[in-house]
Amino acid sequence: MSTPPQSVPLPPPIDSAPKGGCWKVGVIGCGAAAVVVVLLIIAAFLYFSRRPETMFDIMMSAVEANFAPDVTEEDKRELREAYTQFRTALREKRVDKERLQDLNRVIRIRSGEPISRDKVHRMTEFFREAAKGSRDPATLPTAVPLPATP
Repeated sequence: MSTPPQSVPLPPPIDSAPKGGCWKVGVIGCGAAAVVVVLLIIAAFLYFSRRPETMFDIMMSAVEANFAPDVTEEDKRELREAYTQFRTALREKRVDKERLQDLNRVIRIRSGEPISRDKVHRMTEFFREAAKGSRDPATLPTAVPLPATP
């Protein structure tokens, strides 16, 4: 007679669900991501507050990429010269902060909108006056109101 095969004991069942559940991992992961995002925002704020010319460099590169056809090479050259003076004054902290807030009111640029010759002239004038550090509102170029959108 033959001997019966010996049975091997089965291992205990494996519990596949983690003890904390997926919510715990998700909350920890999202919390860490939120902390990283907040730290990046704070770092960007500190960087731009210490080097505001960087923000204006980004703006000027967008302006130069969107000149309208009526802007002449002479207009572009004058704008670049005025911006160079403004950037130097900004780096040397000779530009009034109130003046910087007026930039949007003076220029009124919409995203993707061509920069007309009139806006180039106003920007050139703004950069020259801001580089001088003038606080006289009479020297601030006036903005042309935007047309109403339907």
